Amino acid sequence: MLEIIRRAVAEALSQWQLTDYTPGVVEKISPLQLKLRDDLYLTKENLIMTDKISDLTVGDKLVLLRVMRGQKYIVLSKVVAE
Repeated sequence: MLEIIRRAVAEALSQWQLTDYTPGVVEKISPLQLKLRDDLYLTKENLIMTDKISDLTVGDKLVLLRVMRGQKYIVLSKVVAE
């Protein structure tokens, strides 16, 4: 019985997609716009910036953390090497 409950909880948490890392690319600087996918662009209203992010240029690759079920994204860092 306990195993069934554990599986149900794990499945529910997975479906909620509370947090997840995702890549993004700077599309525009002013106003700031990031592209996550062909059909998903973020503006400053959707972003929580960290002190690690400065001097952004168009084309910069970023690592973001999706929070609040995708309503906000924390910009964690620039990608400096792949």
